[in-house]
Amino acid sequence: MLHYGYKGLAVLVSDLGHYSLGKTADVLGIGRSHFIGIKTDGDNKVCVATMAEKAMKC
Repeated sequence: MLHYGYKGLAVLVSDLGHYSLGKTADVLGIGRSHFIGIKTDGDNKVCVATMAEKAMKC
């Protein structure tokens, strides 16, 4: 991503994200701390407002 001028990386995932996402972060060298969980509602849908809020903080 540095090639395109990006200095940081964050991946927004559902709080219900599959456990293998952590391993994927390790393999890609991203680091688990860059995976940001987004809360879900009763229908297991992510809260879009929360996603937008957390994206702006990244």
